[in-house]
Amino acid sequence: MAMRYDPGSRYTLRIGDAERDEAATQLSEHFVAGRLTIDEFNERLEKALTAKTADQLSHIMADLPKPRKPRPEPARRQGEPGLAARYAALALLAVLVLMWMSALTMMFHHGYTYQIGPHSYPGP
Repeated sequence: MAMRYDPGSRYTLRIGDAERDEAATQLSEHFVAGRLTIDEFNERLEKALTAKTADQLSHIMADLPKPRKPRPEPARRQGEPGLAARYAALALLAVLVLMWMSALTMMFHHGYTYQIGPHSYPGP
């Protein structure tokens, strides 16, 4: 006779590798945060990787705080350039200004050296 799932019973649904991996990741974060000693971490990690039901995982994580969800980045408006694009545009503008100044200097300088003062021109 097949057993039916009863939400009020002590049996819970089986879990898969994704749930066990998520529990292992959370345990690692709690260990790094200093909430678990190395022995506690190893013991709980072994239990999490061999857990078969969600109930078993919930007992492993019961005394640990729930992980915080990261804040989503503020959405950029469509067409708004990012920081890299702004710096690229600024660099391009700087290069164009330098090229323009070099061209002006080359057009009007003609290789002459202008001296100012009493010895500017040779005397007669």
